[in-house]
Amino acid sequence: MKIKSLLAAVSMVAMAAGAANALSLSKTSTNFDSPLALELDIAGTPINGVYTGALTLTSGGNFPAGDVLTVTLTIPAGVTFNGALSGTSIATFGPGVHTPANGSVIAGGATTDTVVTYNLGVPTSPQVTTQIQFTIPISVASCANLSAGITVTAFLSGGAAVEGDADGGTRSIFGTNATPDVGCASAFGGTVTSDAVASNTQIALAVGPTNYRLFQEAGAAVAAGVATPLGTVTYLINPSVGVNAAGTSMVAGNIASVTHTAALQTPVGANVLLSANNATVTPATGPSINVSMTGAQATAGSTVSVRSTGMAAIPSQNVTVTSALVTFTPGTPDFITSEPGAVGGLDRLDRQGQARGPYDWNGSSPTGTVSVYRITGLTGPTAYTVTMTNSGANGEFNGIATPDANGEVVLTSLDFGAGVPAYIRGDALFLFETTNMAIDVDRLLARNGVVSAFGDGLADD
Repeated sequence: MKIKSLLAAVSMVAMAAGAANALSLSKTSTNFDSPLALELDIAGTPINGVYTGALTLTSGGNFPAGDVLTVTLTIPAGVTFNGALSGTSIATFGPGVHTPANGSVIAGGATTDTVVTYNLGVPTSPQVTTQIQFTIPISVASCANLSAGITVTAFLSGGAAVEGDADGGTRSIFGTNATPDVGCASAFGGTVTSDAVASNTQIALAVGPTNYRLFQEAGAAVAAGVATPLGTVTYLINPSVGVNAAGTSMVAGNIASVTHTAALQTPVGANVLLSANNATVTPATGPSINVSMTGAQATAGSTVSVRSTGMAAIPSQNVTVTSALVTFTPGTPDFITSEPGAVGGLDRLDRQGQARGPYDWNGSSPTGTVSVYRITGLTGPTAYTVTMTNSGANGEFNGIATPDANGEVVLTSLDFGAGVPAYIRGDALFLFETTNMAIDVDRLLARNGVVSAFGDGLADD
């Protein structure tokens, strides 16, 4: 549930040109000091509380003794009065004096209203009135249209503005006077974190026909059947966000479940399997697993790991967390049923070897621009993979580079269509299954048999 921010910070607008003094509205209650959780179903169960505000003169002066003020208070759409207002919801204050019985409602103020107008008698001398205070029970049912905040105006009995300014300004319902708050914020959120920087799981280059069947983690070989981590899925409760007017924070028990799917991009039968800890996982291992966590488990985090049987070659691929859903516990507080959870990529599985490229603008048509690749530095037949990306039909072309008598191999971008038949134009990344660092790839760009460019083996030649 993502709703726009609730209520702007304090602002003052001078209504009369050149007025040196003004009215000022401040908050005096502690209700709604914290933003409300976006996860609450406030449309179905509004959040009730009390807003207490004070209207003062920025000059530090006093309200005119013996006058009858007309004071109008407006609350924004999405908030209503929680019960009909009476004259006792407004009062005058002075040094040691509180007068709660000198106001009356003359318009509005019903339970479902958003505007109330009072007549307020200012006590006569010698009593001094330095402040007008409102105590307004309110019900918040939406965050969508509340940027207007609470506003107040005040006029003297003759219709003139108080000290030249009738506008008491706008005040956020939420937060404190020092730090007005936006009003609504997420109380619960998650992150998918890859461990690529910490340990970087790779598909290990071995020797001969057993290449790319096992993993290497942080530079060390991982044996068959041993799980190695790819990253974590962790959620946090924001303690500064409230689930009621008092600002009570969400607890783990408010979350019924957090679910997601972790999956390999290119499954290899039962030879490469994912697993996860600190969760209920179905199936327990597999190329795609469904993970379910309680609120406590989600805040502690769950690690996704991968293992290989060593019986089949593993292609380079992404491992992703998708279809994440957070479901909330019904009851009090009244939350929405669910909201989307955290998704993203875990540690990508890349084959070790010598990478060259990527080279852009590879064409598949013989009548267009064709890339011609000259590969040198090979010490013998070498397996390679060309990965096509940014093509609209991504995929891989696999082959064996066998050098001729001059120690060279020539390929063209027309060859890639054997592995990626639907590609029209895209970027090509070469990966050679070898530790031989002497391999060099040069590219010519040819059109209708005419060479238009020559590269030195770097990307984007």
